[in-house]
Amino acid sequence: MPYSLLSRFQGCLLGSVLGASWGSQTTKPPIDWNRLTWQSIEPWLQPPGKPHPSSRLINLDLNSDHYQHPDRSSGLWAISTLPLMLFFHDDALKQQQALIQAMQPWQPNSSTQESLLALGYAIAQACKQQLNPTTLLSEISAYLELLVPPALSPGANHSTSWLATTQTLLAEATDLQTAVTAVQQWQPQTDIARAIALAFYCFLSTPEAWQIAVQRAGHTSDAPSLVTAFTGGLSGTYNSLIGIPGSWVTAYEQTWATAAQSTSAILDLRQQANRLLASWSGSYDVTTVAPLTVAVAAPQVIRPR
Repeated sequence: MPYSLLSRFQGCLLGSVLGASWGSQTTKPPIDWNRLTWQSIEPWLQPPGKPHPSSRLINLDLNSDHYQHPDRSSGLWAISTLPLMLFFHDDALKQQQALIQAMQPWQPNSSTQESLLALGYAIAQACKQQLNPTTLLSEISAYLELLVPPALSPGANHSTSWLATTQTLLAEATDLQTAVTAVQQWQPQTDIARAIALAFYCFLSTPEAWQIAVQRAGHTSDAPSLVTAFTGGLSGTYNSLIGIPGSWVTAYEQTWATAAQSTSAILDLRQQANRLLASWSGSYDVTTVAPLTVAVAAPQVIRPR
């Protein structure tokens, strides 16, 4: 699938937002997804002269009123790590470091840390057009086994049983309800790790169909907005923006738009993806940086970060 990296960035962010709205059981979005996503992107969109992103990995002040923080128990904070997975898709070590530091304020358990690192690996492979649905889970298992101990919290074990469970479910073409039951037995408590396991199952069941994957994720009855957000983001990266039906975009804007919100929410999110890619490539955001301070490189030379 020769889609551009920009289209995959946009597909990830837009896919997660649309997925979350599909899984929401309320009359309003479970959270301001555009704002939450922006909070995770903003630290990386700095003009020349500002502290380098890699020297100050995302570290939100949880006591500040400047940020809108979701309930810790909801797990929705994990969605804000998707831009980090995209930004560091070409550097596994930096991606690990960024994700671990971004998770620190929330003090997640080792299963959650491991699951987010696994998702980051999958997102990176999709961005590099190297994601093979038939071998992805075995690759993730090998990847996690190679992580150096400091990458995870002290005492963490590389418990990859969920990978083996998901692999078996896919090989046996297990129905959705049976899959949900199996994952629930592996992880009794509803949390991010379980949501990610179900997201991998839904995505890998129909990797080429974003809509079907998200719709199935919404019927897991297991923190649906979280499962659909992860599924939408993963499938959106793999299938790129072009793989997301336009009807879903229209429906989202018609459903969530209010008198105080224009229907530019989707456009804003796509522009954020544009800026994230520009920052990754070393171009910064030429629409907001003064012309005299724009980074300049020699022809044919791109210096991300």
